[in-house]
Amino acid sequence: MREVAYGAEPRVLAVVVAHNGGKWLSECLISIASQDYRRLRLLVVDNGSREAVAPLVARYTPRAEMMRSERNLGFGAACNAALEASKATSDADYFLFLHDDV
Repeated sequence: MREVAYGAEPRVLAVVVAHNGGKWLSECLISIASQDYRRLRLLVVDNGSREAVAPLVARYTPRAEMMRSERNLGFGAACNAALEASKATSDADYFLFLHDDV
């Protein structure tokens, strides 16, 4: 991570880990979509869900990035996988890790 210049808005990558979160995921995505922070990117990790995650992401946060694990890695391991996957493409100054029920 690099130092953010004084007065500059830091770039934030929000990572939402979803596992069968149909009951809560829509509300979580709607809340994130309503943010007005200009330097916020979203990565949703489908953590081995049996429920369809991609249609909800496409509906509520169409600019979000997605990745999928075929099995439930657990929250921490899914966060680590997202962090590793985003290293090459992310210029984030900060990371925000969320479970789908936030």
